[in-house]
Amino acid sequence: MKKRFIIFLTLLFVSAGAFCQSFALILSQNDEVSLKVRDTTSRMESAIMDAFFDQGFIISNEPIVTTNGDKDLYTARLSDAVQSNVAYIVSVELVYKSNQKQSGFSPAEDISLNWELMDASFVTNSVKGSVDSQTFAQIFASRDANKAMKNFSHRLVAEITDNLKNLSGAGSQKFLGLQR
Repeated sequence: MKKRFIIFLTLLFVSAGAFCQSFALILSQNDEVSLKVRDTTSRMESAIMDAFFDQGFIISNEPIVTTNGDKDLYTARLSDAVQSNVAYIVSVELVYKSNQKQSGFSPAEDISLNWELMDASFVTNSVKGSVDSQTFAQIFASRDANKAMKNFSHRLVAEITDNLKNLSGAGSQKFLGLQR
């Protein structure tokens, strides 16, 4: 009887893994001031990865891409993600305005975020969205910026994963306006 139970549990766990959706995260920092990865960018990457994991998804990431408009390194990371055998690719771009300071948490009104969810089999098939600088202002104005970033990333991931069904309608746009 114990042998059958162990076989049942093994089959249950193996079959559950077969139905998990896998994602690759490519986070890019579009920054006119610095090509060094900012603390805010690293913290956002960690928060997004945690949010995907907390919602039961398998998530991997490529190293953060720093650009000031040059997309060559991003294209290389996208190619790596496609070859990593995931079902979906999530591209998140943090855009920093040029009048921003380089150290610590940056002033929120100078950051915006663009995201794109792509089917890894057909990279041209995607759903896009954005988060404006006012939403970031709400995060950084909070007493506990880490908790606010965690809440924001969970809402962002929910928005992204809710759009999985929209991948058949490529090119559709969605805007995430978070209320606090």
